[in-house]
Amino acid sequence: MKLLVLSDSHGRIERCVEVIERERPQMLLHLGDLVRDAERLSQLFPQIPLRAVRGNGDFSSGAPERSVVEVGGVKLFLCHGHTLGVRQGTDLLLRTALARGVQMALFGHTHRGLCELREGVWILNPGSLTEPRGCPPSYGLVTLSKEGPRARVVPFERDAYR
Repeated sequence: MKLLVLSDSHGRIERCVEVIERERPQMLLHLGDLVRDAERLSQLFPQIPLRAVRGNGDFSSGAPERSVVEVGGVKLFLCHGHTLGVRQGTDLLLRTALARGVQMALFGHTHRGLCELREGVWILNPGSLTEPRGCPPSYGLVTLSKEGPRARVVPFERDAYR
């Protein structure tokens, strides 16, 4: 099963749409900033289940700040990361994930892609497709299979599939 992880789209979903059409995921995960973008994507792709959490730019959203989702027997912790100090590092995020018994901790906020396996927990920041702050635009992919969960950051390349 393929899960597409997006964050920090900030009102510009054109590349998100392109990546969804390219990757054809079975589920979308949006990690905030902006939740209304996730809602727009859900309207455009109603056949793809979507889970979203709010970020620091989602002031009036009713979406949860944090969420644990179980998909294919794998527990995923979703957050934007701003309340866990992710700009200073991922130690608090990792401790929170371990306390919740999840296999993956997904976050955004920094706009920088990151993927690492620490203490048995995948930590993934998909980066941003629209505001990469000095990094190449990117998104995240999570693959769930019999061999276990895998995560990676994928650089966005406009002509990758043309």
